Amino acid sequence: DSIKKCNIVEGIFRDITQNVLLEREVNQRAERIRAVNLIAQTINSSLEAGKVYETILEEIKRLIPSVDLILLAINKEENGEDSTTEYEILHSFSRTNIPFDPPRNCIKHLLEKVSSIHYDFLQSENEELSKEFPPTISSLLGLSLYSEDEILGCLILASETPQAFSSHEKNTVEELAPHIAVAIRNAKLLDKLRQTLDEVNRAREQLNKANEELKTLDEMKTNLLSNVSHELRTPLVAVMGYTDMVLKEKAGPITDTQREFLTISMRNIEKLVALIENLLDFSKLYKGKEELIFTTFDIVECTENGLQNIRPMAEPRGISLEIKYPEKPILVDGDKGKILQVLNNLLSNAVKFNKNKGKVTVTIEKIEDKEVEISVSDTGIGIPEEALDKIFTRFYQVDSSSTRKYGGAGIGLAISQDIIRLHGSNITVKSKLGEGSTFTFRLPLHGRVRSDVAKFDKELAPEETHLLVELVTQDRSLNAQLRKWLIEDNIDVISASHSSMAISLYLKYNPDCIIIDCENSPLGIEKLKDLLENPALEQIPLVILSDNTKILSLYPDKPISLLSRDFNKSKLITAIRYAIKSAPSEVPTELGDAILYLDNEELTRLVKPIFESDGYKVETVTTGESALEKLQTGKFRVFISELIYTGLDIWEIFKTIRSLPKLKGVKIIIATTKKPEEVEEAIKKHNVNIDGILTKPFTHNELIGIIKRFLPNPK
Repeated sequence: DSIKKCNIVEGIFRDITQNVLLEREVNQRAERIRAVNLIAQTINSSLEAGKVYETILEEIKRLIPSVDLILLAINKEENGEDSTTEYEILHSFSRTNIPFDPPRNCIKHLLEKVSSIHYDFLQSENEELSKEFPPTISSLLGLSLYSEDEILGCLILASETPQAFSSHEKNTVEELAPHIAVAIRNAKLLDKLRQTLDEVNRAREQLNKANEELKTLDEMKTNLLSNVSHELRTPLVAVMGYTDMVLKEKAGPITDTQREFLTISMRNIEKLVALIENLLDFSKLYKGKEELIFTTFDIVECTENGLQNIRPMAEPRGISLEIKYPEKPILVDGDKGKILQVLNNLLSNAVKFNKNKGKVTVTIEKIEDKEVEISVSDTGIGIPEEALDKIFTRFYQVDSSSTRKYGGAGIGLAISQDIIRLHGSNITVKSKLGEGSTFTFRLPLHGRVRSDVAKFDKELAPEETHLLVELVTQDRSLNAQLRKWLIEDNIDVISASHSSMAISLYLKYNPDCIIIDCENSPLGIEKLKDLLENPALEQIPLVILSDNTKILSLYPDKPISLLSRDFNKSKLITAIRYAIKSAPSEVPTELGDAILYLDNEELTRLVKPIFESDGYKVETVTTGESALEKLQTGKFRVFISELIYTGLDIWEIFKTIRSLPKLKGVKIIIATTKKPEEVEEAIKKHNVNIDGILTKPFTHNELIGIIKRFLPNPK
């Protein structure tokens, strides 16, 4: 019985022990699972390497209380196969704070191949390895951290207690190892991503900086071209003026040979002037300051003028020029001057890049009675296919080497494309290398061609008159109707779409009357106010299209004729005549009819014989003080002045002229190389009335032409 009882007790103890062991194993496994889950959650919740590594170390210290030293190292190489593996200690922990150097051989062993080490008595089991650790260390546990067949790092645990790491703790660390490896991989990927993003951001910043520098350089280049072009204008006045004077035999008779040479010189001077104008237009187009003056004109006549301009360049090389069109006139809407500039550029290139005895053909076709298509074709060298999408780029040239055969600045096509785009179209090109090119653009037709002008000829064109009217409206249909009526009455017309353009045109052309469409302007009365209160328009006759009768009471001293919007042609002409008649006479009877010119000595020597050869009395001065002194003698009707800033300020002279009743009728004309917008800004700033602007360089005809507006009949 006692033996039986002993067996029963033994069985009970065995069962209890087994249950205790099973419970302990279950608890340990649960603990390992909890630790692994915590590590996994930490990895999933944050990619911050520092936070992940700290959590791993804290969890290991909690799970293995006996640990005295922890090292977490990672392989710097993407591939751990390199025998010269470099590593980095990410985190370390020493409970006793004993300083020690990293165990290089131990780390190297774990990083070179997937392995693990476990010593309960380090000094006796591996004396060589123990030398890499503090002498108090007895237990050592290390294992490789790998993922997807790549060793990413290693984990080393050490304790001063012999047999410190139980099988449970070893199993826990081994189960944690894959998750730690994933954490390291994610952290490395995040660091690499951040590094890549930093590099991208740095590259973007460098690119933005480079773009800003290129933009600045581009603007500097554009400004330099503009400024140099303006500076070239002044000496060109003398060069062109004296050449023109000799050519017109104002300085005495010339031989046929001299005339031939001077004609060649004049032609090349005009080319230089055209290049300067192109550079200035390019600057304005680049800055978005180009303004178009839309009118209705005959595109056939405009093209014929372009062909005439290019003929001296084509004839010496035997290049024939041809124009094809279905009828004449073909009226289009656009800026005639700018379209002629486009044609000149295209025709110039067609001749320049043509073969000797080649051909240039301009074809004008109507497209569905809505548009006109203009094509310029040549039989020249053609354009390589890879260059077709680049030729409209500023400064681009197919042959940019220093020994270019054809020359040019590389801006003609860029300017032409910008101008045509401002007209709502674009220039297209077709070309075959060695056979020639065709450039094409379109313009809107101005209604249908009337049958009664189908036989249009220069002899039937309206005679030039001295009555010039400026239209200020944004309504294109109204503009077209008014132009039609005025031209039928032999009244010349210029058009502006807004107030700043209106002032600019007034200063340039000095019209006899301005018609302002009040209702259709963007700001109504406020826009009208900008015009009426501008000192430049102080006494100009005005016709205002408006049903608002209060306008007359707002400006009782202005020569205004109010025209209701239900007007007809008869009422329009009557209103213009009434406004002109109402304008006060600006020229006192005692004022003389001579011209005073203020500029540098070279130009005064040039302009004096030009004026005198056309019968005008003229005196020249070179200082502002002497100009004001002479003006007060009352002999002068017109005062032309360069914007001189030496001595007495020229704007003060202008203001003095306007303030003296005796000089009230003196017409002031500014001769300048400055941009029109700069002159207009200066006029506005100084609040002084200017009657005209003469842009340098100017020819004999241009100089006399502006004078004829004020002194039509020299004595």
